[in-house]
Amino acid sequence: MKKLLKFKTLYIGLFIVAGTLLESCSSDETYDFPGDSKSRVYIAANGGVNVTTYQVLQTPVGAVGNVKLKIPIHCTQRMNSDAKITVALDNSLIDAFNTKNGTSYVQVAAGSVTIENSTVTIPADSLISKDSVTVSVPKEALPNLTESGGYLIPVVIRSAEGANSAVSINMSLTYMAVTISTDKDNIWDTATSSDIIGSLVSSRTSWSATLNLNGGTQYSMSGSADKMFDGIDSYSSRWYCYASKNPTITIDLGKEYNITGLYISPTSPARNSIFSLSKDGQTWSEQGKVTSSVNNIIFYSAVTARYIKWDLGTYYWSIYEFNIYAK
Repeated sequence: MKKLLKFKTLYIGLFIVAGTLLESCSSDETYDFPGDSKSRVYIAANGGVNVTTYQVLQTPVGAVGNVKLKIPIHCTQRMNSDAKITVALDNSLIDAFNTKNGTSYVQVAAGSVTIENSTVTIPADSLISKDSVTVSVPKEALPNLTESGGYLIPVVIRSAEGANSAVSINMSLTYMAVTISTDKDNIWDTATSSDIIGSLVSSRTSWSATLNLNGGTQYSMSGSADKMFDGIDSYSSRWYCYASKNPTITIDLGKEYNITGLYISPTSPARNSIFSLSKDGQTWSEQGKVTSSVNNIIFYSAVTARYIKWDLGTYYWSIYEFNIYAK
């Protein structure tokens, strides 16, 4: 009898709880986060860190880099009507960031950072803004970024107006960190095929090359220098040599070209090579040293020259093809 009474009591209790829950769920107002009636607008962290890093490379002919961030604004609950969200820069946060992270970032000079769509709209019944805020440093301002410690651009949500919106307490901020590096020669070490300007020279019948062993001994050789210019980019038509010292190859292009880069196949002979250019074969202008094995060696600035001096960084080489990019 007691067991039956307990069962009835438990059954009635569960019924009351279920009824309460159903009454609660039938309410017109529901929240994604219990206890917060506001739809909090926020900036989604970038990879969980909320810092986007950019690199600007200062070169002898200008700056290379792309400092641009598109920021959509999110919200925690669907808006019951349109909401206007305004974003701004807040350089007062830089010192605190440096102290916390052990960095030495400085502020980008006034007027060098632009904000497009600083105010965006989150439409009714949406969880994300219709447009994105775009923060950038224009190309023309990049040469002014020369501080070795780099720059920090703090971007914050300044206000949220309309609907049931409010600014997030802990996710209303993101940072753009800009690191600065300097390349003092004319060889673009990080260039890709998309950075090539000009075209490969189609006819190289008038080109020639001479070898200087720089006092070393030639141990073995097959093929000849003219194999570099025959248009056969394969092992079957190569110039191979093995010497006791790193040699120098001087290439005569027969006439002057406006040279934007070099092409070498295979890539291995290019590594650690130094390239110099000349109009007369007497006065040379060193363009720089290649630090990796690459086919395309791209110049930041085009150079008018007839002669190319190639100081190989190896005593052994096998070359299929040598060409230039010119415009």
